[in-house]
Amino acid sequence: MRKRLLLLAVLVITATAVSQSCKGNPQEITQSGSSFADYVKGDTKVAVSSATTTSDNRRIESIERSFDGDFATMYHSAYENTSTTYFPITLTYNFKDADKIDYLIYNPRQDGVNGRFKEVEVQYKLKGQTDYTSYSSFNFGGSSSASCVSFDGGLVHPESIRLIVKSGSGDGNGFASCVEMEFFKATTEVDPAFSIFADKLMTTLKPGVTQKKVDKISNLFVKTLATQILSGKYSLDYRLADYKAFKNPSTLGAELHIGDGYSQYENMTGIYLPKGKHVVIVDNLAKGKQLSLWIPRLTNPDSWGIENVGFALKNGLNVINNTSWDGLAYLNYYSETPEKENVVKVHFPLAAVNGYFDITKQNDQDFNRLLDSAVGPILDCRGRHIQVMYPVSGLKQYAYGRGVELISNYDSLVTRQYRVIGLEKYNKVPDNRILARVNHAYYMFRDGNGVAYKYDVMKLVADPKVVISGDPCWGFSHEVGHVHQLRPYLSWGGLGETSNNIVSMYVTRSFGVKSRLTPYYQPARDSIIGRNISYLQDKDVFRRLVPFWQLQLYFASEKGGYKDFYPDLYESLRHTEDVEPAWKNGIHNLTEYQLNFVKKACQVSKTDLTDFFEKWGFFYVGSFDIDDYGAYTYTMTQAQADVCKAEIAAMKLPKPKDKTTGLELDLTQLQD
Repeated sequence: MRKRLLLLAVLVITATAVSQSCKGNPQEITQSGSSFADYVKGDTKVAVSSATTTSDNRRIESIERSFDGDFATMYHSAYENTSTTYFPITLTYNFKDADKIDYLIYNPRQDGVNGRFKEVEVQYKLKGQTDYTSYSSFNFGGSSSASCVSFDGGLVHPESIRLIVKSGSGDGNGFASCVEMEFFKATTEVDPAFSIFADKLMTTLKPGVTQKKVDKISNLFVKTLATQILSGKYSLDYRLADYKAFKNPSTLGAELHIGDGYSQYENMTGIYLPKGKHVVIVDNLAKGKQLSLWIPRLTNPDSWGIENVGFALKNGLNVINNTSWDGLAYLNYYSETPEKENVVKVHFPLAAVNGYFDITKQNDQDFNRLLDSAVGPILDCRGRHIQVMYPVSGLKQYAYGRGVELISNYDSLVTRQYRVIGLEKYNKVPDNRILARVNHAYYMFRDGNGVAYKYDVMKLVADPKVVISGDPCWGFSHEVGHVHQLRPYLSWGGLGETSNNIVSMYVTRSFGVKSRLTPYYQPARDSIIGRNISYLQDKDVFRRLVPFWQLQLYFASEKGGYKDFYPDLYESLRHTEDVEPAWKNGIHNLTEYQLNFVKKACQVSKTDLTDFFEKWGFFYVGSFDIDDYGAYTYTMTQAQADVCKAEIAAMKLPKPKDKTTGLELDLTQLQD
């Protein structure tokens, strides 16, 4: 059988040999960086002779930056993108004397989302042709993963290939950007030595293959792998695994009306790849589907985010050339419909094994063994709802012997958020996990890759007891609360650092942590109710939080008798557009979202909360500016307020009462 050998690399360098003894695997496996992979024939990169585009930033991000071989530069479309005719944007790549192109790889930017391709049509023109032929249309989904387009049978004597970008990520109409557009001719040369393997993934040998026969093989990669297999000591643990697709985090966010923060590194491999060339064997990837290998770096003191180098993978042998840094490998395999995707099998032959901890399959003894035998500085830990990337040193110091407890506590922190925002009750808990990782730049923050903690605060986040107590419990809940902020229906201007703390309060109080709001209740009443202003005019985010938490204090108690108030309210808000399609159209003033919240709170609770919201200024008539991660203007007319109040009155709901006594309650006086 002929095998297609792929070279997906950036630059070729010489790598230093690394020797590693893996616990539970008696023999030493030598990782020689480039040496093994040099014996695997790769594909040929086809040079671009010239290129043009219909839109670019000529001064510093011209189309030439997309094929200069430098992954530190990029092409970017024009920044003025307000026109309705901004898209489509066409990128045309020309070739001189190219005999064949079998596939292209689009490498998107990693330092931001602007311009990552979404909808793309690929066209080509062969030698002697005057018109372009449409090959196919794709949706790269604005993914940060490299995307591969294979041409069935290859393009023979191509003169140019153009990509018509019809949409891209970014503000306004979006943009188009590209770090590198690469074109390849697949090799047709196959070393006969590979014929000794019995399976596509090269994990077993054909009957009759002996050590004597193997010793005669000159291909060092085949010879070393076959020798290890014959010895009976070659461990496939972590090196060979099945990988399922996960829902694209952006798609998940849109479905649940939440923000970014779910892991883009779900498919951890436990494989450590030092700088150099490595072989990766893939099987069962469906035609047209995208699979990439990522090697992130978490240790740059000048970068808050995760630096990442990625390589597109295809079925068969892949040779990747990691010129960037040593690191753990992850498979980026996401889809809009993950349940319909193939389970992909991947083998990292002769690779160094770091391993990862999986709470559903392993115990504390396994956790300790992984820490003791780790070859890299980071250990991945997988829970049911959490993924942790923490330093081995910190986990050894604060969690040794307590790995199950640590990850269980993180799972519990996330589970309690799912409970209060209604995902648990309505069976919408995602398969995707929240990512918590180390960084070397800043104390604690949340970004599109999850929650990050600085390396020198591991005591606060790696000690199982500490993570569910006091400030650490609040900090994690606060940052993940940002991920779960309901957009836009409970995150209008002014709630940036407020509505996320509804879940922070719920989680911390459920763990018995003292209420952060205790010193804020009376000042909030004095400032907001006492001055007859909108709660949004109070600059303190905790005083703004008081009315939202008072609703929980009432309904979740015996006095209110409705513990599912917030779960049901979140679900109702998620369905706003289904009930009222007009909400899908246009951008609404923040007061419209606010009044929508007021009305739905009454509907869901079957309680007339008009007086409560009136006192806290939810019906405040007037106009003022708000600075909250952006500039917002609050504008409410008397007519708006009157219409909302009339709609609530028409529901003919009872005022809030103490269900234990039957007496009416002033909810603004509640506190914990």
